[in-house]
Amino acid sequence: FATVLRASPEGSIRDFSSGLLTVLYLGFLPAVGLQLRCGPRSPNEVGAWLLLAVILITKASDIGAYFVGSAIGRHKLTPSVSPAKSVEGSIGGLLMSGIAALGFGHWAAGVSQSSPPSDWSSWFGDVVTKLGYPNWMLFTAQTFGFGVALSIAAQFGDLLESCFKRDAGIKDTGNI
Repeated sequence: FATVLRASPEGSIRDFSSGLLTVLYLGFLPAVGLQLRCGPRSPNEVGAWLLLAVILITKASDIGAYFVGSAIGRHKLTPSVSPAKSVEGSIGGLLMSGIAALGFGHWAAGVSQSSPPSDWSSWFGDVVTKLGYPNWMLFTAQTFGFGVALSIAAQFGDLLESCFKRDAGIKDTGNI
C-alpha cells in the first residue's frame, strides 16, 4: 500500500520482498513451533517433548560445529558469507545432532514404557517394535537421520541469516 502511495516504482520489489520476508520469518517460523507443541496430532505432552527435542538437537548442531570447527577447522565453508565457519565444523554439527537425536530418541522410547527388565536389549527391542519399527537398527538409523536433517536445516538457516546480515551491513543481530 505504501509503495503504491509513494507514486514511484523505484524499490518496490525490494520493499515488497522485505515485507513478505518479515511476515514469513517472524510469523511462519514461530507458527511451526506452535504447531509442533500444540498440533492436533500431539496428544498430552508429546508436543512439548517434540518441540524440546527439535530445540535441543538444533543446539547440539551449533555446539558440535563450534567445538569441532574451533579444534580442527581448516577448510572454510563459505568465506564470503560466514568466514568463521569451516567444513570440519559443519560435519561436527551433523554428527553431534545425530548423536543428540539418538540419545533423545532412546531416552524417550525408554520412558514411554514400563521399567526395563533385567534383559535390557530384549526389552528395548520390544519397545521399538511397539513404536512401529521392525527392528532397533531401523529406529536408530531413522533417529540419527532425523538429527542430521535438523542439523542441515539449522546450518542452512544460519548461513541464510548471515547472508541477510552481510547484505544489511549488520555485524551482530544479538543486540537487536
